[in-house]
Amino acid sequence: MIQGLTVCACADALGAMESAFRLTRDYLLVRQQFGATLASFQALQHRLAEMYAQLEQVRAITMLALSTLGGADPSARRALVHAAKAAVGKRAFFVGAQPYSSMAASA
Repeated sequence: MIQGLTVCACADALGAMESAFRLTRDYLLVRQQFGATLASFQALQHRLAEMYAQLEQVRAITMLALSTLGGADPSARRALVHAAKAAVGKRAFFVGAQPYSSMAASA
């Protein structure tokens, strides 16, 4: 039961990370500085690409943890759910901080 709720929390964090990614991408496409959109600056493109990579890693481990809930070995399931929780927490912090640092860089 608790493992299922943990995977649900991971999926919820994934949704929040997707929203942060979309908001950041949209902001970079609209905001102008030095006569060009922020999305045209290579450093911010790299940051957005890193956000996307972190997001896809979270999606993969969350889906893997979700797939084990049905019938995997209990110890393997527990280990995978804990690994997903740790990975999501670390990556969610990174992705969640990027919109603020992207907006601060343009101020």
